[in-house]
Amino acid sequence: MNRRVLMGCGIALFISICVLLGGIGAILIGFRSEEPTDVVIDLTAPESVPSGEPFAVEIEITNVYTGVQILDSIDISTRYLKNISVNSTTPTATDEFDVPFVQFYSYTFEEELSMLESMTVVFEMVGEEEGLFEGDVDVCINKASSCQTIELSTIIGTTAGR
Repeated sequence: MNRRVLMGCGIALFISICVLLGGIGAILIGFRSEEPTDVVIDLTAPESVPSGEPFAVEIEITNVYTGVQILDSIDISTRYLKNISVNSTTPTATDEFDVPFVQFYSYTFEEELSMLESMTVVFEMVGEEEGLFEGDVDVCINKASSCQTIELSTIIGTTAGR
């Protein structure tokens, strides 16, 4: 009798775990980032810079929509920022924080862009160690889940940029 009870409990536990994992999977599949429309985004960054020298990453956002859009945030991969420091942003970010599960550092701006208006966000950075640093930059328009992803790559080195 005890064997049947244990077997039943084991089967019930197995089914519960399967249902739980299936539910988590459905949630993750259902949460997809959508790419913003009606904006043109251009990223400009040096391919290489000497170690310890400041450099700028510029992101120009142009609203080609007939109404107002909001630059919600710009998220930079922590892979890229591994040995690169962000000293400042222009305009100044209203908030900045680490998003550990997706490995991004997020800079909140909440800046309005009128129809056909452009704005440039400048990140002043310094490479602290030599190497090739790569990662994604997400520019999020109107909400944190509506982002356009751009690849960013910079070589930091003593002879870079010469």
